[in-house]
Amino acid sequence: MRKGLLTCILALSVTTAGASEFMEFGAKDFKSTKLKKSKWVFDVGANYMAYPTTLPGFKGTHADIKENSDQDIYGVNLGFGGEIYMGAGLSSTIKIGGFYSKTMDETTGKAAKDVDIDLAEKSTDHMVSGGEASISLNYLFETKSHGIQPFAEFGVGAGTARVEQRYSYEGLEGGTNPNPESYDVKVEEGFSYARTTIGLNVISATGILFFTKVSRLGMVVNKRETKGTIQTAAKSSESDVGSKQADINESNEVFMATLGMGFLF
Repeated sequence: MRKGLLTCILALSVTTAGASEFMEFGAKDFKSTKLKKSKWVFDVGANYMAYPTTLPGFKGTHADIKENSDQDIYGVNLGFGGEIYMGAGLSSTIKIGGFYSKTMDETTGKAAKDVDIDLAEKSTDHMVSGGEASISLNYLFETKSHGIQPFAEFGVGAGTARVEQRYSYEGLEGGTNPNPESYDVKVEEGFSYARTTIGLNVISATGILFFTKVSRLGMVVNKRETKGTIQTAAKSSESDVGSKQADINESNEVFMATLGMGFLF
């Protein structure tokens, strides 16, 4: 990931180095010559989101999987575009970008504290990604050393989500719960969304910016496919679970928080 980001930054620098209207990256006179002009922007951030998942419900000896729950997911996002300066501190930024979030969690349960036998295992693999176009309205306050720029942003985009939930319990003869259990389900979704955001940029004298923002995503899930197997303690074999839904038009509200940095040139 770091090598890819450095490659992108280097490619942008090489591409724009020969254009007279672009500032040299990190130029010491950026604040006095470019801050109040139209410019390009590239940013990268770390994000957190609570994504709503829909899974077949399950209650076992060592696992309780709810049909509907929010999953905490962490990831990165990228954006590239242009800031159009309109005068009197006002500007508008048009960007294209995307995000990729992935969280994995795995736990193993022992038969007992003094018995080194793995009796139960549970894992979750959750991924959400999306691409979008956005526009923002910004207002710049200047100080001697940097610029403070609050902004409001609106974006529209589409994305995909995948969650894989696995659980297995071998059972324990002579114990309270002697029968084996298992849960192996994968759900894939496609969605579109409209995003509203408020945030704050802090711009250094050399054109490096740091930002924080909070977003609300009005998300509409338009398709979902579920497949896998489930075995409860009451059954002697696994049962197939599966469905494929199209045009389901399921609305959700998702919140995202992002912290990152960028480059103006």
